[in-house]
Amino acid sequence: MNFIEASPGALNPQPLIGNSMNADLLNKAELSLFQKLKNAPEDTTLLVNYAEICRCCGYLEKASETYRRLAQLEPDHPTALYFAALFENSEPPVLSPEIQPKPVPFVIIPDFLQPEEHQRLLDFTLDHERLYVKAKTGINAPSYNPALRNNLYGSKTPTEIKKQFRSLISGVLPDLLRKLRIPPFEVDKISVMLTATLGGQYYRNHIDKKNSQPPHRVLNCVYYYHKEPKAFSGGDLLMHDTNLKDLQTPGNRFTRLSPQNNCMAVFPADYYHEISEVVGDPDDFSSARFAVVCHVIEKK
Repeated sequence: MNFIEASPGALNPQPLIGNSMNADLLNKAELSLFQKLKNAPEDTTLLVNYAEICRCCGYLEKASETYRRLAQLEPDHPTALYFAALFENSEPPVLSPEIQPKPVPFVIIPDFLQPEEHQRLLDFTLDHERLYVKAKTGINAPSYNPALRNNLYGSKTPTEIKKQFRSLISGVLPDLLRKLRIPPFEVDKISVMLTATLGGQYYRNHIDKKNSQPPHRVLNCVYYYHKEPKAFSGGDLLMHDTNLKDLQTPGNRFTRLSPQNNCMAVFPADYYHEISEVVGDPDDFSSARFAVVCHVIEKK
């Protein structure tokens, strides 16, 4: 398994479709700003706006290129080089603590499983639809809340799958912490959960770690897999800029990652994020957006 080196623009190279986060409006804004930049390529205000729109659309290669152009024109720009490095999946510079809300740092690991391991996991999932039930939210008294979360999770995760993902994540954890600039910590456990999101399903904006409430999640690791050819669109991971001082988010500034087969996305647990609505067949389990959701939990 290797951390991606090249620019991940291919994570979502196509125009947005579906009804996720005003997709039509975002697409129109991207096209409009692109045309304006043709006439004023050194207009830094246009560059900032275009880069922001690109990351909301998931056009990370375009966003990275635009932020690098901005950094050339404004070397002291507080976030241009940060975003450029982040979207190339390289280590970004440290942002000033005064910059709030902060964009979510993340790492993409392509080809997370060997092909035969990926196929084995997919085969298990498709053969065990009966294990998937409506997902609940909450820690002490979890309940079904479709206004917040409307997807499925595996009521039982086989021990061998848990061991496999715990071992793989533990093996790359030092590199992940270094790339995300998170100090080393003592791991209590790594939780592993299977999920499926079908057509019309979603998980609204939420945060997995808040204040000092247990469990003390530090990292979210989301492994994506699905059958080929891909039978759905949407289901994007929207990682919202978050004010780490008060754990609030404006809700309209985010980075979009499209789920890519056999790929893992890793990001800190103290940032808001959501799953945009999946566009697909709500009655065909085999066409779902599947994921293995893991939380690295600190021992307290």
